[in-house]
Amino acid sequence: MMEQGRQGSAGCLCKPLGSGRGWGFKKLRGIVLLDKIGSLVKGSIDDKLKVIAELGEIGDDRVVPMLVGGLLDSSSLIASETEKALWKIFMHSGSKEVDQLLQEGLALMFSNNLLEARHIFTKVIEVAPSFAEGWNKRATVNYLLQDYQASIMDCRQTLELNPYHFGALSGMGLCYTVLNDSKSALFWFEKAYSLHPDLGQINKFIKMLKRKLSE
Repeated sequence: MMEQGRQGSAGCLCKPLGSGRGWGFKKLRGIVLLDKIGSLVKGSIDDKLKVIAELGEIGDDRVVPMLVGGLLDSSSLIASETEKALWKIFMHSGSKEVDQLLQEGLALMFSNNLLEARHIFTKVIEVAPSFAEGWNKRATVNYLLQDYQASIMDCRQTLELNPYHFGALSGMGLCYTVLNDSKSALFWFEKAYSLHPDLGQINKFIKMLKRKLSE
């Protein structure tokens, strides 16, 4: 849920950096990504910001396990730019048709045509079932339609495909909060917090739920 998963299963996210379209392309792409990832570790803040933005534009989900560490950076600027880059990667399916469908669904969702948006996101899922963001966006619409169990199921599928999806982790917490299952809500919010401490009002939810559970 939240705002904006790129195609990917847990296995896809951890593919060797050499995988790609053709051998020459694969080798070059892998070298470029490895070089940029090295800059994330050793570079200055300016270097890191540049690399984070470039990785977001490249949109290759294989860098997600390394890039996601930027969400925990002591620099709030690094953390916020990392979030932006991750959303770009999450939103990139690798198919023009699927990306266009996703944007169509988003336009409907933002104009509050929720049933039509759900229909479009279901089409995204049918065309690209391994694209995590299709499931995540349908989870968001289901939440807005107050179909919380359906939203939970879609969030779970999002996380099955992309275990780094902090939006889906937070979405699970939101659904269980509305369902008055404070223990489950706290579990999922804490998982989201461990990945992305600056995510929305997540710390506020955690404190509220801990107070409620201690009463």
